[in-house]
Amino acid sequence: MVQSGKYAALFIIWILAGALLFGCEREQRIAPEETPASSLAPSPVPTAAPPAPAASAPAAEPASQVRVPVASVAAGRIFDAAGYGSKPGLSFAVDRDGTAWHWGWGFGSPEADTGPKRVTADRPVTQVTQNYLLGKDGHVMKRGTKQQEALQQVEGLSEIISIQQLDEMFGTLFALRKDGTLWYLPRETGKPLRFGNFSGVSAIYGTSFSLFVQEQEGRLWYAAGLSGDILKPENHKVLLLQGVASVTVGYEDEALIRLDNNEVLRYLPREQKLAAEPRLAGAVKMAVAGEGTYLFTRSDGTVWGFGKNGDGLLGPGTETVLDPVQIQGLEDIVGLEAGNHHALALDEAGRVYTWGRNMDGQLGRVPVILDRWKDMGELTGVRKAVAASGRPYFIMEDGTLRAMQPDRTFGPVPGVAELQELQFVLGYPVTLDKTGAVRLWEKDFSSSQPLTLTNPVKRMAAGGDRLLLLDDRGKLDLVFLREAVESMGQEAGAASPSTTGLVPAGAEKLAAEGGWTGRIRSLYGNPYVFMALTEDGKVFYADRNKEGGYRFRSIMGTNPVKELSVDDYVLHTAEPLQVWALEETGDLREIRLDMEMEWRNNTGKLEILSVTPQVQSAHARNITRISGSLQVHADGTAGEDRHKLRLQAQLPAPVKLLSSFYNYNIEGPGLHYHVLVNEHNQVSLLGYNPFGQIDPKPGIVPFP
Repeated sequence: MVQSGKYAALFIIWILAGALLFGCEREQRIAPEETPASSLAPSPVPTAAPPAPAASAPAAEPASQVRVPVASVAAGRIFDAAGYGSKPGLSFAVDRDGTAWHWGWGFGSPEADTGPKRVTADRPVTQVTQNYLLGKDGHVMKRGTKQQEALQQVEGLSEIISIQQLDEMFGTLFALRKDGTLWYLPRETGKPLRFGNFSGVSAIYGTSFSLFVQEQEGRLWYAAGLSGDILKPENHKVLLLQGVASVTVGYEDEALIRLDNNEVLRYLPREQKLAAEPRLAGAVKMAVAGEGTYLFTRSDGTVWGFGKNGDGLLGPGTETVLDPVQIQGLEDIVGLEAGNHHALALDEAGRVYTWGRNMDGQLGRVPVILDRWKDMGELTGVRKAVAASGRPYFIMEDGTLRAMQPDRTFGPVPGVAELQELQFVLGYPVTLDKTGAVRLWEKDFSSSQPLTLTNPVKRMAAGGDRLLLLDDRGKLDLVFLREAVESMGQEAGAASPSTTGLVPAGAEKLAAEGGWTGRIRSLYGNPYVFMALTEDGKVFYADRNKEGGYRFRSIMGTNPVKELSVDDYVLHTAEPLQVWALEETGDLREIRLDMEMEWRNNTGKLEILSVTPQVQSAHARNITRISGSLQVHADGTAGEDRHKLRLQAQLPAPVKLLSSFYNYNIEGPGLHYHVLVNEHNQVSLLGYNPFGQIDPKPGIVPFP
C-alpha cells in the first residue's frame, strides 16, 4: 500500500499540476475548401439519409432519428504537465439549435452514464471551450467555477467572431473581434486587453501554448508561447507572407498550413522550419493529434491518417504508419477534430464519432467510473475471468477465449483454443494451453509464436517483464521477455520505433528448497514479487537477493491460506507492498512486504535488493473471496476502500468467478477495476476505466 503521507503529497502535486490544465478549442476559418468543425455557420441539414455504413462501421441511426443533430465538434488540447501518464481530454459539440455540449476531463468525475452534458446558456452559441462560450450575438460568456453557477457575460468582449483558450496560458482567452483586432483576457485584471499590433485578422488558431494568427491578405503570424512569452511582441514572427488559406494545429504548436494553391506545408516549431507534406494532397479536413499523428478527410467523406499510432487513432495496433491508411467505420464525414490523444468526426447527418484514449471519458460513449456493480449481460460456460488492461477476458469451458467489448458484447478471440491460462506481459497476451505449451501473442491476438521449453508447463504467473513457469516435474523457471522493436526511420522529426511482439531476453532457474514445489496450487505475480500457494495452504515468496538470482522463501505466521491477492501495487515507488491472505477460517490477514530498492543507471529503473515480509494480525473476519483489495463478505456484501472507490454494496448474487486489474504509475489514474461472474452467469464490472485507455474503433456518441 502507498504510505498515506507520501501518497497525499503526490496527490497534492497532481492537483496543482491539474490546476494548470485547461481545454482549448481549435478555431474556425471560413473558407470554401475547408470550413472547420467549429465554424460559425452550422452544417447544412441533409435532405436524405446518408448511405448505409460499411460492414465494419458501427450501427448508426437513420438521419431522421438522430436525437441531437450536431453542427460542429471540437477537442480540447490538454498538456500532461505532471508527466505521469495521465491522458486527459476534452470534447465539445454545438448542435444545430446552438446548444453547447461537453464531456471529458475538467467537468467533474465521469459517471457510469458517460456521455455529453448540456451547457445551459440563455442564448444560442457558436463556440465552446472549457471556460467560455461565444454566443451567436457576438458576446462572450464565462462559466462559473461550479457546474450549477450561471454563465456571466464578459464585459468588453462584444462583436466577437472567434475565441481560443490556451490551457498552458492558465486558460487565457484570446478573442477575434469583427473589426479584425485581437484581444485577450488576463487573469490579473479581468478586463480585455489588445493583443499585439495585428490588424485585418481573419482567423486565429490556438494550441496549448501559442497562437497562429492569419491576416486577410494571407499572411500568417506565429505568436510563440511554447518556449517564450506569448504576450511579448519579440516572440511574434511571420511564417508566411501571403497565400495562406487555412491552418490546422496540434497541442505542441505543430501546424498544417494549406496554401491558396491547395499545397500543404507542415510547420515544426522546435526545428523552426516549413516542409511540404505531399501525403495531404487532396485533403479536405485536417487534424493534428499529439505524438506526431495526422488525420484528414478526402472528398468522398472518408477519413485517413498517418504518423505515430500510440493512441490507436490510426486503428488497432501500435506501429508507426508511414503511408496514409483509412480509418474504418467512418463515412460522409464533414467535420474532423483531434485532441492530444483522441479524435472526433462529424458526419453529414449530425452524428458524432469518437476514438482514441478515454482516460477521463473524452470519448463520451464508454463508461469510465463504475461505482456500483454494473450488469454487463449473461455469459454461460465461463471457466475463468481475467481482468486485463483494456477489457476483461473470459476463458470458456471449451478452451476458447472471449473478450468484452465497450458495447457490452462478448466477442470471440479467433485463433485461441485449448486454453488453460491467460497472462499479460508488458501488455502482450501469453497463453498456456492444455498440452502445457506457452505462446507469445501480438496485442490483438492476430499471431503468436511458441516459447521453446524443455518440459510441459502446469502453472504460470506474470510480473513486469518476467514470466514464472512451473513445469510438470515441479521445477520453477523464470523467463525474461522484452518487446521486439524495429526502427521505421524518421517520421515527424523523430525516430519511430515499431513494436512487433515479445521475444525471450534470458532465463534462470529459481531455487526452492524443501520439495514443496510439487504441491503448488497457484502462482501469483506483479512487477516486484512472485508468490506461490501450496495445496496445504502454505505461502512462499520470491525475490532477487543481493547476491543475484531469485529464491523462494516461506512466510510463517499464517493459518492455512486458501487465496492470495498480490494485484494491488503502485509502479516506480519503493513503498511497501500489501498482499492479502485469506485463511481457511475466513480470517483475512495482510502480509506486508517491505522492499529495499536502489536506482540502477544501466537499466533506468528501481531494482529490488531484498523483500522482508511481515504478517499482520487479522484484518477482517467472515470473508469468503478476495481479489485485489476487494473483499467479499459472508453476508453477500463486497467492500473496498481504495483511491476513487469507496464501496460497501450488496452483490447481485453469490460469486462464482472474480478477477481484478490494477495499474498505477506513481499516483495514477491508471486502471483499476474488478470483473465478477455470479452463479446466474451474469457478468458485472466495478471500478475505474474498465475498458482501458484506448478504443481504436470509432463509435457513435449517444446524446440524451
